[in-house]
Amino acid sequence: MNAATREIALVITTARAGVSYSAKHGAVCPCCGAERLPVSRTMPWSGSVRIRYHRCQNPDCLLCAIGEGIKSLQED
Repeated sequence: MNAATREIALVITTARAGVSYSAKHGAVCPCCGAERLPVSRTMPWSGSVRIRYHRCQNPDCLLCAIGEGIKSLQED
């Protein structure tokens, strides 16, 4: 596996594992750094954690190009 393939795999793994969500900045794309990603689905609170799913809208972003969603975690 070459370096580019490893980097792509890491970005996809990060997007699926979850990024931090804050009320001020929303979720940030782990690939291109776009802030305040639009929310496509919000799950109910589970204890002190809420999960949201997002889509990056930056046409130059790999995750946008391949249609990969981004998971975010908000902690209370």
